[in-house]
Amino acid sequence: MSRFHQRLRKDLEDPEVAADFYQATAEIALMQALEEARKSFHLTEKELAARMGTQREAITRLFNAEHANPTLSTITSLLSALGLHAEITLRPAFPDEAPIEAKFVPAAPSS
Repeated sequence: MSRFHQRLRKDLEDPEVAADFYQATAEIALMQALEEARKSFHLTEKELAARMGTQREAITRLFNAEHANPTLSTITSLLSALGLHAEITLRPAFPDEAPIEAKFVPAAPSS
């Protein structure tokens, strides 16, 4: 195990540090998945903004801000504008598991 991971494991023993870490990890994973979807659909930030009825700058901030922290309403708008469906499954967490795992699953090519 690397020094980084040893230090991280030690730091995560503090419940407050762990909560902040897992929240940040979840936000980053979700925004990365949505950005990956946008790019896979070959949509510019301007085109996505137009679909959402907002300005391109708002989309740029959303995907590039250090702490974007989008609201559920914004996430719902993003999903609609991208033509995506999200599934949320609630289950007991495993130790050291982030509260949210997000990934973009492209549709299989139609025959």
